Amino acid sequence: MKHIATVFLVVSVLVIGASAKKRHNESDYVSGTLMGKQQISLGTSCSGSSGDCDPVIRYRYTVVSEGVEYVLAPIHRAGMFSKESVLSGQRPGTTVKVLLEKGSTVFVKVPGDERESRYEIVGSSAAK
Repeated sequence: MKHIATVFLVVSVLVIGASAKKRHNESDYVSGTLMGKQQISLGTSCSGSSGDCDPVIRYRYTVVSEGVEYVLAPIHRAGMFSKESVLSGQRPGTTVKVLLEKGSTVFVKVPGDERESRYEIVGSSAAK
């Protein structure tokens, strides 16, 4: 019985921790515009025994916000691919909301989509 109670406690803590994910306030975001995206080829990934190889592709997005042009790379979590980022499939000129965090992390939202995606700033300059 003690073992079952311990397992229940651990599972409860994990579920509560997952549901307590930090959400940012809308007022913390500033407006921005997606200017474009660039496809970066990182080579190929081959499966062990079959020898089948697939290209490894990542994307970098250019976003302008408050007079600064940012080049952003999605921060990948285990099991998350760049196609799941909020900027995937968006066209240049799309209005976005940007939240700069400490260091080189940015959160981006697209109006009308509740999700936010985390990106690393890999370059920045004054907007042209």
